[in-house]
Amino acid sequence: MAPDQGARIFWRNRRLRSLLALNLVVAAPTALVLVNTVIYVRDVLHRPDADLALALACFGIGSMIVALSAPRVLDRFGDRAVMLSGAAVIPLALAGATAMTFLASPDTGWWLLLALWVLLGAANSTILTPSARLLRDASDEHTRPYVFTAQFSLSHACYILTYPVAGWVGAQAGLGWAALALAIIAIIGSAGAFLSWPRQPPVQVTASATHKEPVEHSR
Repeated sequence: MAPDQGARIFWRNRRLRSLLALNLVVAAPTALVLVNTVIYVRDVLHRPDADLALALACFGIGSMIVALSAPRVLDRFGDRAVMLSGAAVIPLALAGATAMTFLASPDTGWWLLLALWVLLGAANSTILTPSARLLRDASDEHTRPYVFTAQFSLSHACYILTYPVAGWVGAQAGLGWAALALAIIAIIGSAGAFLSWPRQPPVQVTASATHKEPVEHSR
């Protein structure tokens, strides 16, 4: 099987094309939190170093809450509704982070930061937690390693974009502009995800000479 088979499967499968756009959505808040939290806490909000751990923990707590409740939520609402809800929330939360950076005082900004970091962690988890289900559904035992490898490579390619935006734009223009740039990136990814993910399952099955790819369906 060709080394680029995983990327080809991504391109042929509309749900995986949506996942590719969702990878961009996830990369935006991840870059903001991991690159710029230390600057928010120390330089913008003038908090003690111990609060850096608290802010990062809030991001993790949001992710953990969603991850623990994911099986019940996914069974009730399906992959599409859950993952696209995260794609809708992340740009709004990043817009909130932009407004907080420009407008909030150190006292109110601290509590807004914690709330936004919990929200961003939760929204990220609504996308990341079900993503393996999409990869399994779009592959079989022959293509699965290629699909998962493609997901790893393509998702990390998104970080190659968002990490420099968070760091370089933040250093050159300020944290508010970095948050705004990441919000715009998340909006673009979110729009791509909504447009790519079909509402109804396709009727045809894609087959090759050596194997059949599983039928694409939407939950």
